[in-house]
Amino acid sequence: ESARVMSPAAVDNNNVGWAYYNAGYTQKAAKNDAGATENYEKGKVALKEALVQEPQFDAAYVNLGATHNELGEHQEAVEALKTADKIHPNWNVALNQLGRAFRGLKDFVNAIASFKRVVDMDGSSVVGLFNLGESYNASGNKKAAKQTYDRLKKIDPNVALRLDNIFNGKAQIDDAKRKIENKIPKLPRFP
Repeated sequence: ESARVMSPAAVDNNNVGWAYYNAGYTQKAAKNDAGATENYEKGKVALKEALVQEPQFDAAYVNLGATHNELGEHQEAVEALKTADKIHPNWNVALNQLGRAFRGLKDFVNAIASFKRVVDMDGSSVVGLFNLGESYNASGNKKAAKQTYDRLKKIDPNVALRLDNIFNGKAQIDDAKRKIENKIPKLPRFP
């Protein structure tokens, strides 16, 4: 916030939005939903300001889409993330978030397509395989879910176990994903 006051450029607003996103995520993990929502809302304001300042800022669109996802605003997330994909095509971080947005809308066809793009580009993407397997399972395509699970198990058996727990109703998707979040590549840092 101090840097943004000194230099209120798009990069600074994006960094503040990203910081609030992470603060919200931490609050959500601590089961402080009110604190999480407050941080996500503050982040959304900063990210929208960054996009007013720099309408082609791909990272700000990804951060905004991720923030919308956390707030349950999946249609808004789709819009922001589709824009990010147009500006920066085939960016795994954006595609995973786009898949999450479609998954939130229960649009399994587009969720699977987004996650499949991630896995097609990087066959060892633990997050992509997890999301793809979960979406196949939720869509009712148990055969494709099992095949994806088998691929994931070869790469990361612990994450595959979390996916299997979701298949068997032993875990909720949010709890299982939170445990693999630290393996997700972070957005590039900007000076």
